[in-house]
Amino acid sequence: MFSMDETAMYKQNAVKAIYQANYLFSTTYKLIKEPKALLSISSHILSSFMHSVSAILAHEHIALGSDEEKLQYFRKNLVAKYGLQEYDNLIGRIEFLQKEHKQASVEFTRGSSYVMCSNQFSQINSISETDVQNYIKKAKEFVSVVERIA
Repeated sequence: MFSMDETAMYKQNAVKAIYQANYLFSTTYKLIKEPKALLSISSHILSSFMHSVSAILAHEHIALGSDEEKLQYFRKNLVAKYGLQEYDNLIGRIEFLQKEHKQASVEFTRGSSYVMCSNQFSQINSISETDVQNYIKKAKEFVSVVERIA
């Protein structure tokens, strides 16, 4: 069973993760201009989203183990209830990019983008500076929405 303290802890961790992502993007990335860093920053953004999802689940008194279980429940039962489709789509996109990075055969930078390719170049995905900037903005919005919900 969750207490208000656990809900607050998840919300605090979500804020902390998005703060870290924003700092890495606005300070470190702007200094080094290395597009590969965008993947690390997106990992912090995904962490913020997951802590926010956990806060909603705690508020709903739902105890689940893995992030995958949490996302399944969130998508099936809470996205429509709270009108969170836009954020769910973004969580899915960032998750997809993280998985693609782990499975990519070839990765390279092009301009301010980091490009990931499958074995035979049949699937090409990228993450750009603009993408990460938008992800941070949306994650901050989501943290605010969760603050109103939980």
